[in-house]
Amino acid sequence: MTELHCWLESIKSWYQPNHSHDFSDLVSVIQQTPQSMMDELDTETGSEALAYWLDACFRLTKYYQHQGYNEQAFGYIQLSYAKLQAIVCEQSYSAELKRWSLKEARSHHCRYSGILPTSVRSTMAARKHTADKLACGVYGVTAAFELKLRCK
Repeated sequence: MTELHCWLESIKSWYQPNHSHDFSDLVSVIQQTPQSMMDELDTETGSEALAYWLDACFRLTKYYQHQGYNEQAFGYIQLSYAKLQAIVCEQSYSAELKRWSLKEARSHHCRYSGILPTSVRSTMAARKHTADKLACGVYGVTAAFELKLRCK
């Protein structure tokens, strides 16, 4: 079993109904994410690992925001957003994976931009602007326009 398979089993166990759902355990799992996840995104195991990883980051964002720890919440927002941007910029990934990442980045930005203080939202907007410019370079004008669509 590869390191990624072991990590995937570890994060899946956190989601089991009989698990305590201790968020410190989830933080540990996220901190131990193997680099091979990014190398194997075009595989079934890699894409499943990414889905669990993103969901875990979103759960940690909600958890820390609910606890009033906005800096930690923002950290997990940015961590996941940065991974999605890295996928879009990597030439070796499939166009389908890049499109999915753009869609997730847009959804991710819309979902969480309203829960954070104004200074944090302006930082996110500046980083989103950078992502839009990158997307334009990767996909052309149509995809960049699609990324700029407003949240509904």
